[in-house]
Amino acid sequence: MPEKIIKIICFLLVVFFITSCNEEEAKLIPAEKSYFDLERLILNDIKNNTRNNCIEEKTVYMNGVKETRKNDSVNWQDELKPLLECDINKKAWKGKFFADTIPNELMKVTTLQYRALSDKVSVRSLSIIYTGSQIKKIIIVKKIDSFLFSTSQIINYIPGIGFIIRGEQKAFLMNTYDLNVDVKYLCKN
Repeated sequence: MPEKIIKIICFLLVVFFITSCNEEEAKLIPAEKSYFDLERLILNDIKNNTRNNCIEEKTVYMNGVKETRKNDSVNWQDELKPLLECDINKKAWKGKFFADTIPNELMKVTTLQYRALSDKVSVRSLSIIYTGSQIKKIIIVKKIDSFLFSTSQIINYIPGIGFIIRGEQKAFLMNTYDLNVDVKYLCKN
């Protein structure tokens, strides 16, 4: 029980610091994390979507062929797994990112951007775009290259709304595949 209370207090402190956000405060993260806590946002979506019996509208484009479906039964843990895999707080990645805050007065947004310092890190960049203290969207660029295989993805994630994945896969002696997936949360509440 005390551990749960400590986690709640830590969460509330993080929320307090983020909501009273200026450029420096936007960088605050829980003590056990080195970078922005993407996992917390995604787990919150999983919890909310499950609790509210949300369904999804998924549109898949594969090599120019489009298909749209509404899925009434969604395992949100599985559905959001590609986003969870983009969390940059892996122990092996500590110290592998450069963080920068970029204000844009014209658009009235601030971007907190993490850029990989090594090509061996699959998440090449993670950009969190804020309007005031609210997260507007998160853009993730992911790339894996090897002699036989390469894949690249650009993920636009809007917490509480959905996500878009734009990707391309190339394999030695095989066709190139373009895959785009758009997922919208459709909640009853």
